[in-house]
Amino acid sequence: MDVSKNPKMPFLPRFNQFVGILGCCSGILLLPVIFAPLFSMGPMMKSEVLSLWVVTLIVLLISVLFILGKKKISAGRSLFYFSFLILLFIEISTRIGINIFASEGRKISLGEQSSYTYPLQSAYTGHPFTQFVGQPNIALKGTKALGKLSPFNNFGYVGKDFNYTKPIGVIRVACLGESTTADGYPQLLENYLNNHQTDKKISYEVMNFGHAYWTTEHSMITFLTTVVDFKPDYVIIHHGWNEEHIRGAQPDEFRGDYSHALKSWEIPWVYDRYLIRASVIYRFFKFKYDPNPDWVTLGSYIQKKRNRVADPYGNTDELKPFRRNIETEIQMAILDSIKVVLTTLPHSTDETIAMYEGHTNIDQCNVITKEIAAKFLSKISFVDLDSAITGKHNEFFIDLGHITDEGRKLKAELIGKTILNDR
Repeated sequence: MDVSKNPKMPFLPRFNQFVGILGCCSGILLLPVIFAPLFSMGPMMKSEVLSLWVVTLIVLLISVLFILGKKKISAGRSLFYFSFLILLFIEISTRIGINIFASEGRKISLGEQSSYTYPLQSAYTGHPFTQFVGQPNIALKGTKALGKLSPFNNFGYVGKDFNYTKPIGVIRVACLGESTTADGYPQLLENYLNNHQTDKKISYEVMNFGHAYWTTEHSMITFLTTVVDFKPDYVIIHHGWNEEHIRGAQPDEFRGDYSHALKSWEIPWVYDRYLIRASVIYRFFKFKYDPNPDWVTLGSYIQKKRNRVADPYGNTDELKPFRRNIETEIQMAILDSIKVVLTTLPHSTDETIAMYEGHTNIDQCNVITKEIAAKFLSKISFVDLDSAITGKHNEFFIDLGHITDEGRKLKAELIGKTILNDR
């Protein structure tokens, strides 16, 4: 029907023409060459650019049809498309406002919230034996304790790429641990060793084999299946926090392989991923009211949801695998003529600091670590970081166990002196 002849809607052809022109303007703004530099919250992936081209062409095509067929398009279709264009302009206006008035950190955060929904953008990837490792060339983002790190290397660990062949004159040091190792002290240790060693014919290479959320179980497997192939001269064992995640089991639930608490890696399912990617407005309110959804938290990928007992640290038998794993690493290292440096884990004594409730677990692990050190005293080196830092340098701590650069430097110095004295 020719809507221009409808006496109740004589204005409709002009309105349709207006909607068509508005749509053409919107389509131009959506062109990737315009949208990417002006309205995007960060670099756009190839798939996003392709999708934007498709949406742009569809908007332009529909808009041209509104202009050419202004007399034949019904009021219902016109209002529907006009409402869509209004939402589109609100979205673009919001992005303009963010780019003008928001801080650089806020813009980066909004961009990263979208990238979280892409599995290939995850900083981690699944591993058949250790649940996960880092995804090569992807940098870990978004955490205060583990931010500003270099991208993961070719083996999925923090730092420069690893090579199996050890150059002549190089002393290799392998660092095993959790986030308190992944946070970067191994690089500072390498700097310290090379700056303070007296034999100019040798140099030190420190390799970081630590990962956030890893327990001694992960490190033991990594040592036996990966680290030994690099023929390190030293191995540093620095654990004492993450066994917390496997504790507090219900009666008869606990398993020494930690299968009662840990699960295999799964690619996260994000049901509203397309809305998060498309709309910065939706993204803002999504993270405002749910700032840490499961799919942005590494722990939710690898830990089972379970009910813990009221006192999760009351059963110290749950730390028997902790002792077993460290002793196994030491025994295997000794058999392979690798020198062991065993350390305790320091922590904050500030009761108001984040995650302070876990200090009991760290203290219990440190007691066991000291007992292991006494058992192997003549065969290994021991660095009691707990005694050196805990209660003496609370200013170093970001939370219960993660420390500042100044704290990492002290940790590197204390371990470095032990290695140099051994040499």
